[in-house]
Amino acid sequence: MRKKLLRTLIVFFGLILLLLAMVPLVFRSGIDDLIKKNVNNNITGTFDFDRSNVSLFRNFPNISVTLEDIALKTSAPFEGDTLLLAGEAGIVMGIGEIFKGQNQPVTVKSLFIEDADLFLEVDNSGNPNYDIAVEDENSENSGFTFQLDGYTIRDARIYYDNRETDISLAVEDIQHSGEGDLSLDDTELETTTNGLISFSMDGVNYLSRNPVNLEALIGIDFQEQKYSFLENNAYINQLPLVFKGYVQ
Repeated sequence: MRKKLLRTLIVFFGLILLLLAMVPLVFRSGIDDLIKKNVNNNITGTFDFDRSNVSLFRNFPNISVTLEDIALKTSAPFEGDTLLLAGEAGIVMGIGEIFKGQNQPVTVKSLFIEDADLFLEVDNSGNPNYDIAVEDENSENSGFTFQLDGYTIRDARIYYDNRETDISLAVEDIQHSGEGDLSLDDTELETTTNGLISFSMDGVNYLSRNPVNLEALIGIDFQEQKYSFLENNAYINQLPLVFKGYVQ
């Protein structure tokens, strides 16, 4: 009796594991289309990736979707230029999200990005290449709703070139993490950042791969597009710095 029960349980759980292993294969194509459609519907540039992986085990009972070889291209007047390249990025969401239609919002709980290059540029006329968000009146109701418990950026690089003001900034070997609820119009992010910073202005180099460390509480007002330094602790080459004020 016990042997039969044990054998039945083994077969039962074996079938469950087999079905769970097959689910990502069944939904992979639909998730690829869902992600690409939602992102491209809300930007004027183009977003694409080579492949995705879906797992029910890494963050069970949530589902994990990992994208590989990501590319984001800019729009006019920088049409065709690369804004972002990333080796890998992942999101975690409730398993019920994969059953939603392409016109329904998807809630993402957390995300990470690794081995990324972000190329920010401002031309001689003051036009930024990163202004690719679709205006509210033209955007569709579909899209991602972010309710992040946390996010991480690992081994990333940011390059900023402003030809109008002759300012160049590079931050390499970036290790960044943050916690906050980005679904709110007015929210706060607790962030930690480490990296190597280079800075030049008017042809003069002021910093060259100097270590930078920053722990900051940042207030975000999405309606006003305002980002405020509420609390911070920063060091460049072990020189303590304090940031105050906001960017809007």
